[in-house]
Amino acid sequence: MRNPISISIAAVCLLGATCAIQPTSAQAGESLDQSVDRPSQPYFSFCRSDNMIGNTFYFSATRRIDAGVGRQDLQKSFHDYLATKYKYPNTSGVSCVAAVGSDLQARTESSRRETINNLHSARYDVVETDWTYRK
Repeated sequence: MRNPISISIAAVCLLGATCAIQPTSAQAGESLDQSVDRPSQPYFSFCRSDNMIGNTFYFSATRRIDAGVGRQDLQKSFHDYLATKYKYPNTSGVSCVAAVGSDLQARTESSRRETINNLHSARYDVVETDWTYRK
């Protein structure tokens, strides 16, 4: 069982990916919260579990998401996928990190990789899933 400090470090690492994307989106001229409610242009995103099962966190790949698909749509779809495939609890949440603008694909993927590497450094397991958003 992990001690509370390790769990706190993992939580900070997970939040770090979100924080890393937000300033970039703001620089692109759009607020992250406003732009991913129902963005008018395609964007890049990855999703992750907010809670671990055992010692494991789950991540999707960074994907191009069509205009009009909101973050809540992604989160519901990813949560449903985890619940079905990995028995992820209904009471546990997921987060989807997004960056609007085609030039931000590399930054989104870099944040995903950094978060995964930080979790591995803290000795957590990470499963990179094959989830893809479908309407």
